Amino acid sequence: LVEGACLRYFTETRDFNASRELCAATALGGDLARIDAENQSSWVFNQAAGQRPLIGLTDRILEGTWISPYDGKQATYFQWNATVGEPNGDSIENCVALIYPSGAWGDVRCDNTADFDGFACRSEACRDFSGTWMVNAEGYAAETLTQTECAGTWAGRGFNVVSNRTAVSTGLEGTIVYFDDSAELQWDNGVVWYRHSGAPKLTISMLDVSESSAQVILNVSRRAQVSCGIVDARYSLRTPTALELERWGNTALVNPTAPQYVQLGELTSRTDYEQATLKTLPVTIIEECEEECFKLYPSCVLMTFFVSGSDLTTGDNCRLSQAFDDNKTAESASALFTHKALYELPLKYKMTLSGSLWPGAIYHAYCSTRDPYTKIHSRWDEIEGTRVTERSAGALDAGSLNKPRIYLMGGYASLTMLVPVAKANREGRIFCGARPAAEATTSNWTAKAITDQNYFSILVLPNASVPVYIRDLSPNTRYEIACVSESDGGALSSDEDIQETRRLWSTDGAVATISAMFVEVELQTTATDSELQSLRTTVTVDAIGYLWCYVMRSEDLKELGVPSGSVIRTDGLVAKIEDLRSDFFGFYPDLPANSSHEVYCTAEENDFSNETDANSMRSPYPVASILTHEVGDDRIRLYVKVDRGPATVYCRAFRWATLPTGRRPTTPLLPSGAEPLGKPRTGGGQSFQEMMYTSPFVFEVPQSGGGIAEFNLAPVATGSLFDVYCYAEEKLEEVPPGSEPPPRMGMTEEAIRQTLLQVRTTGPFYEVSGWHCVSGRECNITGVRGDGLTEKDRVLVRKDPCPGICSCNGKEDAMRKGFSCSNVSQDLGVSAPYPGQLPDRFDPDGEWCYVDPGACADGRPSAQFPTLTLSYQVCKYNKRVDQYGV
Repeated sequence: LVEGACLRYFTETRDFNASRELCAATALGGDLARIDAENQSSWVFNQAAGQRPLIGLTDRILEGTWISPYDGKQATYFQWNATVGEPNGDSIENCVALIYPSGAWGDVRCDNTADFDGFACRSEACRDFSGTWMVNAEGYAAETLTQTECAGTWAGRGFNVVSNRTAVSTGLEGTIVYFDDSAELQWDNGVVWYRHSGAPKLTISMLDVSESSAQVILNVSRRAQVSCGIVDARYSLRTPTALELERWGNTALVNPTAPQYVQLGELTSRTDYEQATLKTLPVTIIEECEEECFKLYPSCVLMTFFVSGSDLTTGDNCRLSQAFDDNKTAESASALFTHKALYELPLKYKMTLSGSLWPGAIYHAYCSTRDPYTKIHSRWDEIEGTRVTERSAGALDAGSLNKPRIYLMGGYASLTMLVPVAKANREGRIFCGARPAAEATTSNWTAKAITDQNYFSILVLPNASVPVYIRDLSPNTRYEIACVSESDGGALSSDEDIQETRRLWSTDGAVATISAMFVEVELQTTATDSELQSLRTTVTVDAIGYLWCYVMRSEDLKELGVPSGSVIRTDGLVAKIEDLRSDFFGFYPDLPANSSHEVYCTAEENDFSNETDANSMRSPYPVASILTHEVGDDRIRLYVKVDRGPATVYCRAFRWATLPTGRRPTTPLLPSGAEPLGKPRTGGGQSFQEMMYTSPFVFEVPQSGGGIAEFNLAPVATGSLFDVYCYAEEKLEEVPPGSEPPPRMGMTEEAIRQTLLQVRTTGPFYEVSGWHCVSGRECNITGVRGDGLTEKDRVLVRKDPCPGICSCNGKEDAMRKGFSCSNVSQDLGVSAPYPGQLPDRFDPDGEWCYVDPGACADGRPSAQFPTLTLSYQVCKYNKRVDQYGV
């Protein structure tokens, strides 16, 4: 044993891999030796006696980074021969040996045994003997073992150790047997010691709360320093830590067992037992006899009190025995006995927690343990597991009997747990319970049947929601759940309200990685008289992966039951959870206010390594997708899901060209590298992203978890085909005037293309060329087309307010795009605006007309139709234009 490492030297020569195999075959957990200290290197050098031994270091994986195969960690100690520049073999020499006469290290070829001879192995097995050991299972006394040598068989677990009690264990050989959180040290003389890697276990069996104090009854798995405290549940934001309980709670040293009296036979009888007398004494009452035996335990194991008569030898009426046989009895003709035996039994320890408590309030009790020898204390989750809850006597709200209203808001299911999220209109507790679905139609739920299951959460604020964890259920099993609210004064929800919370619900086939969930309802402010509401969810997850949520009407849930996890994953909204530092916030708007809705979620852990096709799973920026749409005569209504936020969402409709033939609009040009986006480009058209984020239709999603955006694209042309796209980007922070704005971080052009939605507005198709009629003359209107036309549709005749004001090439502007009439782009498929419609914003340079090539000094090819020439200057003159100029 050299500085905590069990080392062994082999004189035979093998290459790197073969040496490792031999180390593993001859030592428990053995491998080529990792050298951590100068003494260890010196020991190997001395054992080598002139050989050049191989040790456990290699930089095969990354040149210059030396890793120990023993534990896979990067080495921190080296003894290179710096005078010759070791290590100096670059990528050819990737192993290490003591190759210099001084014992210094150098790098060598791993598979060339000419570079080294002999090798050193290391095993940590013997190290497991060090530490604090209990000399019995209850942990009443302890030994501290110190490793002295790695004697014994290298392949075995037995090594010589020395304890601080030399008379007990010096030189004994011990073998370790390992368990999950403990180990047994089995000495060769038959004695067994115990070592624990965690704190003692504790269970609270009862909490009794009065108006002035509380008392807990608990037991421990082994001797422990126990600290317990009580917390008003209304203000309990989290479970206290072990150090907090030790600071402000009550503390005592508690044993797991204690000698306790057990009555043998009847209270008084003539039956006596064969026994070995320890002593006798005269007493006045039986309690004196019991006390004397208790003092002498474990020497005294049986107390016999003579109710009548006395010991035949001494005449005393109290006999204490050091041994007895309850199978061998005799009947006495002259005496009556009371026999009580002392046994070591589990101890139910009572601890009083004093303090001034509120009447009718709910309190949590928590306890922690600390091993008095190893000093290991309870983990936070272990303290959480000790929690018990009770209500103090009296009434906090003067006994108000107004029944609290309870409402189910949603929840989530896991492998063995259902977690409904509910709210109530008064502070107190919300209880929920579950029963097999087969019992669902047999009877109504009662408040007692729910509260007896004791699954509840504290409601500190009225009309807030809380999750209630119904545990210990069977996987993939259908249940019926129901909930009831209990006010601080003890009033319970009405039977009608309880039945309204009944839902058929199945546990899942896998663990949902959700640890908490809350749901809020808020009314929306709308421009119309219609009343709408929104649901907002706050979900805490404990692993990265995916989260799905699904909204349904409460009436449908009462009839159909809660959707299963597979249905939620198929039909619900999905979000990617990559950061566990904050909660996920969901937003579900535009729900009718005259009906209630609930939201149910599920989640799974995923490292995203198998993602192949979903762009939203690849993008580091917000991604929008169109969920559903509605189409009218002159408007397109969209509901767009955004997977994260805060985000800004834009949507835009591109009308199909109608002249000379109907065709899909051309996608705008794209810049080289679409992400991140710079400032809008000048010349050559706009990028797809620029075309999108200059749309007048914008929606802000403030929540970090994303949400649903609503768009009303209006007005648009009737009876026409449109391509609709949406685009999302990270919300840009406002910058001071004159400052350079940050780059836009949003969807790629391919992600925008994937949002494509093709729709056709209803109503008559707008004939761009129109039907030109002269007042008072015959006019034929033919070829009327459209979507959803009926006999009730009529032709609209209007007077043209601006004929011939802008003449291009000596002809009237048939498209009605003169500067006095409208401002529109060069696209022939875009008609003039309707009366009252805003001017077109596609062309920031203003009004234009088509002209012959060379007719105007500013003539340029149309970006959309390169064969046509346009001029902006011509529309500044209300004159005829021809090929000779203005």
